[in-house]
Amino acid sequence: MFNPNVVVRSRGVMEKCSFCVQRIEEQKIEARRLGQPLADGAIKTACEQVCPAQAIVFGDLHDPNSRVTALAAGRRAYRVLDELNTQPAVRYLKLVRQDRPAAERQPQRSQNTPGYSGSAVSPSIAVDGRANG
Repeated sequence: MFNPNVVVRSRGVMEKCSFCVQRIEEQKIEARRLGQPLADGAIKTACEQVCPAQAIVFGDLHDPNSRVTALAAGRRAYRVLDELNTQPAVRYLKLVRQDRPAAERQPQRSQNTPGYSGSAVSPSIAVDGRANG
């Protein structure tokens, strides 16, 4: 079954992420129709929506009260190639590992234990979701 909202490219053709511009525009139109400002968290990109670890966050970095702005301002946030002054809109959050003495650690759950969700967690991503318009 084909999804009409997804463009299929030829084999070997790579495409840049559009940050789901169609979802951004849909939410902006709906907010305008209702006469309300675009609410923080109203726009969910496809990757953010399906990420089981909730490791992807999309929002407006120009809104000082948004969740993504708070994450991007934290000590864990960094930008790739920031030293080259490229000013990318995508921010990454460093993975925090807590190295504690063995006596303080909780026992590791095995993969057979109910509630086990794995130990690998991807870094969160904060994105400038502001769209022109």
